[in-house]
Formats: sequence, structure tokens, C-alpha cells
Amino acid sequence: MNQQWRLARTPPAGWPTDGDFEWIEASAPEPGPGQCLTETLYLSLDPYQWGRRRNGAESPGSVCHGRTVSRVLQSRHPDYQPGDYLFNTNGWQRFGLTGDGVTDFGYMHPRRLDIEAAPLSSALGVMGMLGLTAYAGMLVQSGPRPGETVVVSAASGGVGQIAGQLAKLAGARVVGIAGDPKKVAFCTQTLGFDACVSHLDPAFPEALGAACPDGVDVYFENVGGKVFEAVLPHLNVKARITLCGMIAQYGDTGGQSPRDVWLAAGSAVFSAQKVQVQPLFVGDYVASHQAEFLALMGDYLRQQKIVYLEDFRAGLEVAPTAFAETQTLGFDACVSHLDPAFPEALGAACPDGVDVYFENVGGKVFEAVLPHLNVKARITLCGMIAQYGDTGGQSPRDVWLAAGSAVFSAQKVQVQPLFVGDYVASHQAEFLALMGDYLRQQKIVYLEDFRAGLEVAPTAFAEMLRGGNFGKTLVVVQDP
Repeated sequence: MNQQWRLARTPPAGWPTDGDFEWIEASAPEPGPGQCLTETLYLSLDPYQWGRRRNGAESPGSVCHGRTVSRVLQSRHPDYQPGDYLFNTNGWQRFGLTGDGVTDFGYMHPRRLDIEAAPLSSALGVMGMLGLTAYAGMLVQSGPRPGETVVVSAASGGVGQIAGQLAKLAGARVVGIAGDPKKVAFCTQTLGFDACVSHLDPAFPEALGAACPDGVDVYFENVGGKVFEAVLPHLNVKARITLCGMIAQYGDTGGQSPRDVWLAAGSAVFSAQKVQVQPLFVGDYVASHQAEFLALMGDYLRQQKIVYLEDFRAGLEVAPTAFAETQTLGFDACVSHLDPAFPEALGAACPDGVDVYFENVGGKVFEAVLPHLNVKARITLCGMIAQYGDTGGQSPRDVWLAAGSAVFSAQKVQVQPLFVGDYVASHQAEFLALMGDYLRQQKIVYLEDFRAGLEVAPTAFAEMLRGGNFGKTLVVVQDP
């Protein structure tokens, strides 16, 4: 049975909703002459897909477009055999055809993947169109020179993280723009950017200026909107802009073209500063640059000069949710422990105090929670990652308990240490049944943070302990 997500309608203004997609189960197609039947293993979700749906490039009733990594099941194609792994464009479906008469959109040409050369999933990211996009925009179009200042928006995203690292390898000073504090930290601590600022910071324009004291020579644009407006005053004479994306403007530009709105916002500065704006369409660079890009990026990965992060979601059925809300869990509030006013922000988020606290961190985070614990509050003590590295030789649990003892006594707080082994025999079966239902009903969103290759395990482990992961950290030792 072939499971598919089809476009239910041409989406109205705004962002994806349940009404935009339709789940269909149909028979798997049969390959004709010059074709092969492939099974989707990985589906890439990318912002450009929303633009296609909004502008009518995809018709209601059609299978939603998406780049994929697939395995050949049956073949009548002279170049592909059963068991081969391919980069192709099956889209949002479990089975699809590749070969004669099947569109590759003019540039997303199918190619066989070498499972020994790189993880299969990388063909959708760092060794695929995302990587080529970063390469073409940063190195071919903008050509950063040693000592220049390069700013990359959406710096922790699929394209941004690669573009920024390529600029660093070219000798430039790289400043990222991201949102969540963990993404900001990822850009500096893991990707090696010279600085990264958060567009969520109320003082974002000032912070960006401070990070770019010599102005901006190259801007790799992925976002648009308020982020772009903050960059504009810092553009140097003859600065170069690669216009890769404008995700902030895809949802709502009042019916106008996002590019037209973006160009209008920058036109005065572009003219005064003689800025070179270069729209980027990766399809223009496949024939001319893909081979050299794959060779260069392959070398960089083998030498561990490029780090990349992939965000995996399990199951075709979650594609619309992941597409619309890649990192949305539906919490009522969330505060950053990196905020200088973190204790006050936590108090404001918990005006009625805290009845239940699930402890994973300890340290300063725990100390900020303590004053807000209600009478007879319950704490599940799952982990204390902030205290595993340095407790002066004492047991992390003893240090934690000592820090909270006065409040625990005064407030009659119930502390419950958690060891999962105590619950395997008694609760695992019911847990698996319940969680299976929740996942099938898309009531639970789950983020896994995958790192490619056993050789990166120590680095990934240390980064996880510093809080640099997004969700559960997993190392892909070998693709299925």
C-alpha cells in the first residue's frame, strides 16, 4: 500500500494548517520501461516547498513535492538495480517511480549513492542540494575574502550552517543570526562562527551592530523581514548579498511577491551603497558546479572541517506537522536560562507557583525554580546534567539535595528520584501502547538530534553535556 500526502488546496495566506494536506492510501505504482520503483527512506522538508504550494506550482490533488533518499525495489531502468540507493524526488509518499517520463524538475537529477562514502541522509543536506545551495551562494556568488565580515541569517539551519562554515574556511569573519539561545550557542561553539546574535533579543539591532564593528561585506539572506531590516544599515559599499530565501515573508506579504517586498525594503540602501544583490536558484549550478562541490565537500567531511546537524522526525504521517511546526511543542511558556533576567522571567511565567518540577539540569536552573515551589509540590529527579562535571568530588545528588533541603522541608516537597529500570517490568508494555497511539495521532512531537559517523561520538557527547543538542542525541553509525 502506498501512503501519500497530497495537497488538499492551494493554501491561502499564512502558514500550513491541517486543511492544506490530505492523507491518501493507494496502490504502489508499477515501473514501466526505463523506470524503477523505489521506497522512500528519507524525505527532506524545506521552506521553498511552501512557496511552491502557495504560488500554484503544485496543484491540489497532487503528491506534495520533496527531495528523497530511496531504495530501489524493482527496476526496468538500465542504470539502477534492486538494492541500489538513490537521491530522487519521490515526494511525500512511501513509494515512487524514477526514470523515463518522471519529472526531476529540470535539475534534481536522480543519482546513485555510495553508502560507504557518506551517510545516506547527507544526500538531502550537506552532500545534496542544500550543500550545493550554500556552496553556490557563498563561494561562487559572493566569494568572501580573508578578513571580510560575512553575516548569515538562519545560521543554524540546513543551508546557513554550511554557508557560514564555508565562509570561515575562506578566511572570513562570520557572524550568524539565529533565534533560540541553543541555536546561537550551536553556531559559535560547534560551527565555529566568530559571533552569533539572536533576533529574539529586544536589543537585536544593537547586538548585530556590535558584532559587526567594521560593517558587513557579505550577507547570506535566508530570512527577510525584521532580520533583513536590521542588517541593512551595516552594509558596506559594494557589499554582496546572496538572496537564498525569505522564510519570514513566505507566510504573509499581503498578496505581493515576497521578493518584490524584500527588494523594495532594501532599494534605497542598495543604491546608495552600490550593493550587489544576487538571487540564488540552485538549479542554475547543478550542471556547472555539482561535481566540484561534491568532491570538495566530501574532502571537507572526511577531514572533519565541516560540521552539520540534521533534524530527523520518524514516520511519513508526521510530515505536515514537521513541515509546519518543526520545533513547536505547544508549551504554554518557555524561558531561557541564558537570559540575565532568567529568575524573574521564570517567576513571571509561573505566577501561581510550581506544582510539579521535572528535573533534568540542576545547578543554577534548579536554584531558580526553588523559590516558586508550592506546598506539597512534587519533583521527579531525572537528571542533573549541569552538576555532572563539577561538584568538588561530592555526589551530584547529594549536592542537589543539600541545595534544596530547606525549601523541601518548609514546603513539604515530595522528591522522587527516577531510575527507569524500576519501571520496565511494571509499565513498559502500557507505555509502548500509549506512546504508539500518541505518535500515530500526532499528539506527541519528538525531535532527534542525529550526528553522522562513529568518529564524531566523543564530540557529540561533549556537546550534549554542554547543552548543544536539540532533543535526543543519536549517532548514525551506518544507514539502514
